[in-house]
Amino acid sequence: MEADLQQSSMREEATNQSKKERRGKPARSTKKGNANISANARIYRSCTDIFKYLQKEDKNNIFARPVDEEAHFAPNYYDVIKEPMDLNTLHGKLRIWGQDKEANNTADEFAACVRLMFRNAMTYNDSPTHPVHIAAKVLLEKFENKFLEVKQLQEGAQRKEKQKGIADQYDEATASRGGGVESTTTISNKEKSQMSKRERNGGAD
Repeated sequence: MEADLQQSSMREEATNQSKKERRGKPARSTKKGNANISANARIYRSCTDIFKYLQKEDKNNIFARPVDEEAHFAPNYYDVIKEPMDLNTLHGKLRIWGQDKEANNTADEFAACVRLMFRNAMTYNDSPTHPVHIAAKVLLEKFENKFLEVKQLQEGAQRKEKQKGIADQYDEATASRGGGVESTTTISNKEKSQMSKRERNGGAD
């Protein structure tokens, strides 16, 4: 009887220890894919989300396709507008950019195309009271508000890249010291601050 109690107690202790070990382990992420998405890929995804938003907001399909001078009653449009742009053309560009989501200039090119499209509309329909001019101005303002998020992602990516560059400098400095110096984590906060300051000042002492 006593032996049975001891075995039962040992099994219970082992079970409790196993539970503690499991609790100590980090939880498995159900969003493994999202965790591995790079900054540039997130920026591209944000641009596609904004594009879909603009499509939805263009309720009268004013900007949906290239201007047809006859169908849209826009005589001499292509004499006035030398770089036309529309949502359909922009969609094609997004698909091309999507083949290389790591490209770091996608957001800037996307923004340039959107601004060009709306400014073309305001240039050709130059009267501030013209319905197309008004629609273009409103959508441009909405776009700029939405694009603020992309700018924040860009700035965050640039900060990380800069920090990586500084870390690489630490590695090079550590390696050049030799003598069994440990990794960059051993560099003092004062040294890091000085190197970061030199980085901001363009390398000047």
